[in-house]
Amino acid sequence: KLNPQEDKLAKEIMRILTDSNFATPPVKVLAEMTHNSRENVQKVLGALLGMGKVMRFEGDIFFPTTAVNRAGEMLLIFAKEKEEITVGEFREMLNTSRKFAMPLLGYFDDTGVTERVGDVRRIITGE
Repeated sequence: KLNPQEDKLAKEIMRILTDSNFATPPVKVLAEMTHNSRENVQKVLGALLGMGKVMRFEGDIFFPTTAVNRAGEMLLIFAKEKEEITVGEFREMLNTSRKFAMPLLGYFDDTGVTERVGDVRRIITGE
């Protein structure tokens, strides 16, 4: 449970992460943006992780869970036109850089949404 100060910081962090779409700032920048210590930001991010509101990816990248779900939905919509997607297509679809696209694709590979086949990902629609 967060105290009132931490709850306020959590709301601010969630706003920043949500507004950042698929190019979220690192912990250091979140600390600067919220005028808080890195330790406070990491503590609140840990609490948000525990609540299921954010997800942590390789490279200390945090995305709101809603954004990750949205990316998964976008993949399924894309699959209606094409059953495979390249890293470049995924990156463009999310309007982000490879730095943020790759950890998301890794997550989707791990969770069975996509399957890596050479240089592309096959989107698994369950049909």
